[in-house]
Amino acid sequence: MSFGQLVVGPPGSGKSTYCNGMEQFMKAIGRPVAVINLDPANDTVGYECAIDIGELICLESVMSELELGPNGGLIYCMEYLAEHMGWLHDRLAALSSDTYLLFDCPGQVELYTINKGMKQIVEVMTRRWGLRLAAVHLVDAHYCAEPFKYISVLLVSLSTMVQLELPHVNVLSKIDLIESVGTLAFGLEYYLNADRLDLLLEVGSAATAGAHGNKRAAASSADENSGLSDDDDDDYVHERRAAMLSSKAAERAGVSATPAADALAQRYQSLTSALSELIEQFSLVRFTTLNIQDKESVHALLGLLDKTNGYMYSGLQNDVLGVAFKDLRTDYETVGVVQEKYMKERPLEDDLGALL
Repeated sequence: MSFGQLVVGPPGSGKSTYCNGMEQFMKAIGRPVAVINLDPANDTVGYECAIDIGELICLESVMSELELGPNGGLIYCMEYLAEHMGWLHDRLAALSSDTYLLFDCPGQVELYTINKGMKQIVEVMTRRWGLRLAAVHLVDAHYCAEPFKYISVLLVSLSTMVQLELPHVNVLSKIDLIESVGTLAFGLEYYLNADRLDLLLEVGSAATAGAHGNKRAAASSADENSGLSDDDDDDYVHERRAAMLSSKAAERAGVSATPAADALAQRYQSLTSALSELIEQFSLVRFTTLNIQDKESVHALLGLLDKTNGYMYSGLQNDVLGVAFKDLRTDYETVGVVQEKYMKERPLEDDLGALL
């Protein structure tokens, strides 16, 4: 019986970097490991590739011969692999039975949310071949600083969990860059637990209102210079002034919303609120953190994954990591250390507000 990880996530989330770093870490602790590249668009891998899908099918050839774009070509390649799993099976069989497997997968979100190709591949590997896999879903940590993007990340994570039906670990990767695009509204633990999303909706609405209020002020200034006025019956003028914000959010931000903008904002708010409720009703999505350049961070994540796919209970764990499990921090300690290391100091009442 072989164990491994299916590394998935949006483009740019750091999947190949993760596989490279995890491979180096496993070799350092004495664990046999092999990285399998299942991304036909990834022809410049930075790790030692044991098996490469490029030997089976070429994305550029598919796009050229079938006149497909990058997305269509990737879907075709994965469906082709699903129909030729014997090729993959023969190459996996040539590896040692105690080899830990890392599958570097494509970054196209559709493959894990709506398309059946990747699901078929996973079902063959787990149900027919008996591989014990855990899905590692990587997303950029900086999305936490943008409320509506964070909710989108939650929805994609949930869809991926439901579609793949694997033991699953969601990871905020590049945690050292978590506040690179802005300061978080709440403490790190709030984003890891993904609870009380209504609080985040309020923050997002207020931020949107403030941003559009500034745009409206600029538009008014431009109107004065151009001779346009509120009385002009000009669709272009009203469209330019429209903003997606609710009356409540606009009032909080100190700006006023047009009737058209208010109606559009209410529909947007209703949709976002419904999606947030759906995510909370499933109560499946939680996150852990990772800085692939920090060996303690990699150590903690690998320990969690070894529990998730059952590797630590298999009797194969004779490496250094197995001995070091007793040194792993608790979740509470981990959150505190990560927040102190990578986030700006924040008032205690800010974090308490999310719990009240």
